Amino acid sequence: MKGTLNLVGYGLSAIGPAIATGMIFAAYISGVARQPEA
Repeated sequence: MKGTLNLVGYGLSAIGPAIATGMIFAAYISGVARQPEA
């Protein structure tokens, strides 16, 4: 059980920044799409 918990924690720590980067990228893309002249 402890090994599984460690694996889940490692997975979250690895994918968390990727999700955050994706959300920032999506927000930037939607902002550019709304204001193409900016």
